[in-house]
Amino acid sequence: MPRIFAIFTFCSFFATSISGVYAEKPPTFESLVQPFLQTYCIDCHGPDTQEGDIALHDIEGVTADNADLFKSVWEQVALKEMPPVDAGELPDLLDRHRLSEWITAELQRATKNKGGFQTHLLPAKGNHVDHDLLFGAIPDGLQPTSTPARLWRIHPQEHLTRLSALINREPQFDPKRPGLRTRGDAIGPNQEGEVKVYYGLDRVIGWVGGTAAYAASITGFPPVLSSDDRHGLRSYPVLYSVNGAEATQISRNAETILRFMAHGPDAQPHQFADKVADIDAKYKHGDLRGLAESLFYGKEVKRPLTPVYDLMEEPGVTDERLTSAIEYLYEALTCRPPTQSETDVYRGIVQE
Repeated sequence: MPRIFAIFTFCSFFATSISGVYAEKPPTFESLVQPFLQTYCIDCHGPDTQEGDIALHDIEGVTADNADLFKSVWEQVALKEMPPVDAGELPDLLDRHRLSEWITAELQRATKNKGGFQTHLLPAKGNHVDHDLLFGAIPDGLQPTSTPARLWRIHPQEHLTRLSALINREPQFDPKRPGLRTRGDAIGPNQEGEVKVYYGLDRVIGWVGGTAAYAASITGFPPVLSSDDRHGLRSYPVLYSVNGAEATQISRNAETILRFMAHGPDAQPHQFADKVADIDAKYKHGDLRGLAESLFYGKEVKRPLTPVYDLMEEPGVTDERLTSAIEYLYEALTCRPPTQSETDVYRGIVQE
């Protein structure tokens, strides 16, 4: 298959990832923090006035002893609680971001022998990232570490639901049958308690053996994004990319999913029939129980016929069909259509 599976992989964990990149030398307390405090904080927290009993005029850097004070400064500045909106001159987004990065790094250094500083990694902090920094124009002085077009990651369950919609044709909601799973519903656990997307269940018309054999013979894949606090989710608040294990899983499944979208079940010709009775008895013996060869599929195509199907239906690849497939996958997996420049980039990847 052409390298279109790379597009699927990239789109699947297409996510926000920003990190400050400074053209000058790494900032210090004297070059960054002291001027910030002098400009925005000392009037209310200096030698003459100390609102809230907080004095910032005589601190010289982060230590284990003043870590709580710097943590408070970090929270107030990062959340735009301070300086107050009526203070007159306010720091811009880049100033706040630089100060936040410096303080969190210094807190980790200063407290590493006393339990460390992990507050900025808590999942709850993921909702405290500045909206303009996530979705607005990138300020001068910042450079994204991954894709310039930034989107917040969707929930792992929603991601799995979207993948299911690519390969399974599910019914629309029927008010007369409200308990029936319909398109867009969350995917529930199977008999073993696992949550998986399965390939082509709506086309299976029979199998060899009982329900246990059926469960063993069908193929699927679990969520690719972890919701475990100590795994993938812990990185979300600081906007890092998906970790290596999850990226590997996406890459491993991408080509299989795309092949199914294009060609349907990976099965032998004798496994397709209008009804099970039409299948030769030699393909129904018990030795096949639990194997992929034990499944029988109807001849009617039931999976969604998407631009990926159109792309693979005929030999050769035209720019028009390739572009349609790229734009379809991109929007299906990232919740928005790609820009022209993004389409051009992914088309170039496939054509390499």
